[in-house]
Amino acid sequence: MEQEQEFDMNEAAIETVPWRGSMAEAKTELAEDWQFLVGCEVDVRRGRCLLRTGAIDAATDDGNIVWLSRQGVHERRLLTRADGYDLWVTKLDNQRVLARRDDG
Repeated sequence: MEQEQEFDMNEAAIETVPWRGSMAEAKTELAEDWQFLVGCEVDVRRGRCLLRTGAIDAATDDGNIVWLSRQGVHERRLLTRADGYDLWVTKLDNQRVLARRDDG
């Protein structure tokens, strides 16, 4: 059986769930342009693990850093591309993100 790795993202506040790429993959797409994700619900993944879901409430102009809003017991969280996180959005949200990028 494949063993999942633990990741350092404040383990007390984040539940690591193995991601197998079933229905979630069919409904979501990898977000390439983080700077346009403000207001979108995202799945935060690292490798094959789903770390958390939430809404993006701020992003840097270069799109390398985003803030995931507070949700329930989970505090607001800074995420960086350099730390190896991937953000996945629904296909509809990804179309909106691409439209924002093309209009800007």
